[in-house]
Amino acid sequence: MNVFDKIASNWDEEPARVALAHGVASAIAENVPLNNSMKALEYGCGTGLVTLEIARRVREVLAADASEGMLSVLKEKIARFGVKNIFPLFTDLTKTGPLDGGFDLIYTSMTLHHILDFAGMLKTFRCMLMPGGFMAIADLDLEDGSFHRNGAPIPAHNGFDRSEILTIMGSLGLKDLKAVTAHEMRRAAPDGSVRVYPVFLIVGVLA
Repeated sequence: MNVFDKIASNWDEEPARVALAHGVASAIAENVPLNNSMKALEYGCGTGLVTLEIARRVREVLAADASEGMLSVLKEKIARFGVKNIFPLFTDLTKTGPLDGGFDLIYTSMTLHHILDFAGMLKTFRCMLMPGGFMAIADLDLEDGSFHRNGAPIPAHNGFDRSEILTIMGSLGLKDLKAVTAHEMRRAAPDGSVRVYPVFLIVGVLA
C-alpha cells in the first residue's frame, strides 16, 4: 500500500482540492480544443476530480494511477454517476514505460512533482501521443518546500520553473507551447499569514 492509498477515501473532502481540480479542468478546456472524437489519458488521475470534468468533452479517458486506493474511489464514482467513457487503469509508468495505443490528449495534474525523473515521464507521454495530439501539464510553480508540510505526501520536487518544462517539451517536438496560471492555492503559514501557491498549465501540440 502506498501513501496515496491511505488517504484516498478522504481525498475529496478537502474543498481546496476540489477547487484546484476544477481550475485545472477549466484551464485545459480553455487551452485545448477538446472534442468528442478525442481519446485522452490522464496519468495520476487520483479520484478522478479532473477527469470527470474532461470526460464530458471527449470520447473517452483512460484514467491511470499507481494507487489502487485512489482508483477504487474513482470506480465508485463511475458506478454512482453512470459514466460510460472513463476507463480506470492501475499502472506505474515509471516502471512500465509507454502504454500501447495513441492518444489525442495526455494530461496530468499535480503528479509530475512526485516523479523523480520528470523529464523521462514527459518523454514517455510524448511516445504515446498521436501526431497533432496535445500534452497538458499542470503542476506547482517552484516553491520553498512549504506546500507539502503538515503530513502531505513528500514530493520528489518542490514544484518547477515553468521555463524548464517548456524547454523539455520543446525538445520533444511539441509546438505552439503556452503556459498559463490555472489556479492559485492558498495555505496558512505557521506565522498566521496566507501563502499563495500558483499552479501552472503548460500545453503543447505534437506536430
